[in-house]
Amino acid sequence: MQDTVVYLDVLFFLNLFTNLLLLGSTALLTKSRAKALPLLVAAGVGALYSLTFLLRPMPLALLLPVRLLLASLMLVIAFPYQGLGAFLRGLASFLFVNLLFTGAILLLRTRSGHIYLSNGVVYYNISLLTLALCTTAAYLLIALICRIRRGRPDSPAFSQVKLTANGKTLLLRGFWDTGNGLADCFTGLPVVVCSYDALAPCLTPSQRNYAKLLLQGGGVPPGPAGELGSSDTGGIRPVIFHTAGGTGLLPAFRPDFFALSPEGKGEFTPYPVLAALSPAPLVGGDAQVLLNRRLLSSEKTGERELFPVTR
Repeated sequence: MQDTVVYLDVLFFLNLFTNLLLLGSTALLTKSRAKALPLLVAAGVGALYSLTFLLRPMPLALLLPVRLLLASLMLVIAFPYQGLGAFLRGLASFLFVNLLFTGAILLLRTRSGHIYLSNGVVYYNISLLTLALCTTAAYLLIALICRIRRGRPDSPAFSQVKLTANGKTLLLRGFWDTGNGLADCFTGLPVVVCSYDALAPCLTPSQRNYAKLLLQGGGVPPGPAGELGSSDTGGIRPVIFHTAGGTGLLPAFRPDFFALSPEGKGEFTPYPVLAALSPAPLVGGDAQVLLNRRLLSSEKTGERELFPVTR
């Protein structure tokens, strides 16, 4: 370092462009949409920190908390705050791409004597034109990847569910389970899996009794109770499901009304479905309905009323 001439303009712009790349990579990993000006300001804050390259190297016990505070400040500036969980995910992603970048620099440093690293700041003596061309090309590549990914519609994680049965309407929280493609073999309807405890208030006593019988492994009782649409079952009938753990039966019925709305929108779109009942909590208790991926399809869900279900 004693024989190295440090150009402040190269030091500043090198780290400005590097920070833009790191923030852009973080946006790509977290699928965040940040505006250009906040990204530039956050990268500028990191570039100002690069002036510490000219100071004595900090001890590791001081460098780590300083870098953590700097990363947090840059993220707060670059991305809109969407809660502590989203911030921590963004911070973890930002630290991850920083770790990859630092590792790449250390690897190149072993092969080149023109790369210097001090206080977490990188410096190597190249022309500003070369620096601008290389970093701009890399940033445009990241922007292109982000645009391509944003062009693909992402399925919403949660939606609000309105379900009506036996004259009672419930508002529930549904989770889009892309692994759920279950369809009823009789009617062709997609099957959504609902928490039994959540739907119990809108079930009749006969429906609850028959559902509990199936959930306890009692199977389909013989005689009239096993017939589809029997008054003893209240419209409840078994649906076969397959998982990696095996095959089983779930009690299911056709609700009088079933509609979905993206969270916070308030506009419901009706869908014909069969509602299956599960005794276990869904998504760790964060949702009451596991939605079917077939409901995300642009094609209308078909229905074959080979065996009408009495409601």
